[in-house]
Amino acid sequence: MTFPVLALLILLSGHRTVQNQNGHRPQSIPRRKDIPAIAKAANGTIVSIVMSDKNGKPIGQGSGFFVSNDGLIVTNYHVIAEGASAVVKLPNGAFYLVDGVLAFDKARDIAVIKAHGQNFQPLALGNSDRIQVGEEVVAIGNPLSLESTVSDGIVSGVRAIQEEGGTYLQITAPISPGSSGGPLFNVAGEVVGITTMYIKGGENLNFAIPINDAKRLLSNQTAKLQSFANAVDSKEAEPKEEASTYSDIQIPPRFHIMSYNPSTQVVIVRQSNKLFTARVLSVQICDFGKPLGEFNSEKDCKKDNSIAGSLVGEDIASATEQAVMGSKFEGFFLAAILGRTEMFGTNVFELSELKKPPYKRRVERWRIEKVEEVDP
Repeated sequence: MTFPVLALLILLSGHRTVQNQNGHRPQSIPRRKDIPAIAKAANGTIVSIVMSDKNGKPIGQGSGFFVSNDGLIVTNYHVIAEGASAVVKLPNGAFYLVDGVLAFDKARDIAVIKAHGQNFQPLALGNSDRIQVGEEVVAIGNPLSLESTVSDGIVSGVRAIQEEGGTYLQITAPISPGSSGGPLFNVAGEVVGITTMYIKGGENLNFAIPINDAKRLLSNQTAKLQSFANAVDSKEAEPKEEASTYSDIQIPPRFHIMSYNPSTQVVIVRQSNKLFTARVLSVQICDFGKPLGEFNSEKDCKKDNSIAGSLVGEDIASATEQAVMGSKFEGFFLAAILGRTEMFGTNVFELSELKKPPYKRRVERWRIEKVEEVDP
């Protein structure tokens, strides 16, 4: 009774072997993942993009996602269109300055920007040409600054919209303002689209751009990094090294805060052609309202968290500029204390904030771990 069953198994096994040996490679089926697994794998790959105007004032926020280890981010063009500068924020609180725009396609509403840094975690890109109506999809973005919001649905249609320059994926996964530029995943955890818009008043009418359109931009090996369309002219933005009221004192260029990682407490600072890697040592807020003889650092200073993340993209005055301006100065300034001192140790930055009246003062000390020469 068992022989026919055994023979059938042998025949089936042999048929599979012949198929493989005839030159037909068996098509691998991507492993299906559940929504929690997709969300977990995407953690740290999806960013909030905060755009600012020429004065450094935030004017808009959208989503984006890493597609390379060296900081390339795919997003919607309309997210970056009106800004002069940008920073990206990761869910862990890390901030990184955006160096510029690598490529964009206005008609397809796609842009590729580059964050300053290395060793980012990129997402795997799928093939949007294989998308089928009815296929399950997962969208992750930052609507209304609610980071890493996950929603799911299906592909309800593949629409060719001539006015918008190509094909769009119509999806039922909800999209809200702030989610623009976020990734749309298939059930294998691959990015198959870029969420881009929703129709107000039309329930569940949401759209995504096929990821293959972005791949065409990413494949351009001759693309060069460029500034945002509304960026301040570099000559206009350069700090002027004019002499102060003291004719023998030159005000040095300001320090530019490039990035901050709260998990490692590492701050990247640039001044002209020097790039500093520093690490937060201590943060205190001290009350200087008392007479000098009564001030006690142990009693009148309290520990606090670093605010380096909020300064990413900002130009910070040097201690020289603060000293020259004297009582007219208000805000942050950074003193570079190089060499070894008994008070500070070896090679540190001291970030201070002066307010009027100067009763409480923030003091942060960052140890300088590396100094590099870079192109000005």
